Amino acid sequence: MSWPRLRKYMKTGNENLHLLHIRDAIEKIMQYSSKITFNEFAKNDKDYDAILMQIIVIGEAVNNLSTEFKEAHHDLP
Repeated sequence: MSWPRLRKYMKTGNENLHLLHIRDAIEKIMQYSSKITFNEFAKNDKDYDAILMQIIVIGEAVNNLSTEFKEAHHDLP
């Protein structure tokens, strides 16, 4: 599947795909941050960038969740 078609597919409300992206990003953040202290994190651009990228992935996945899904699960943070 080509990238433009894949992006269209990702925006069609495939909630499971978006939820898996969120779960995977959270797991990566936990993995990356468990190995370092906050001071090490603040000083290391690679760790900072890796964790920030996963936060961006979460934001994109949340934005791609359908309105219906968000309304049905309004109690989720």
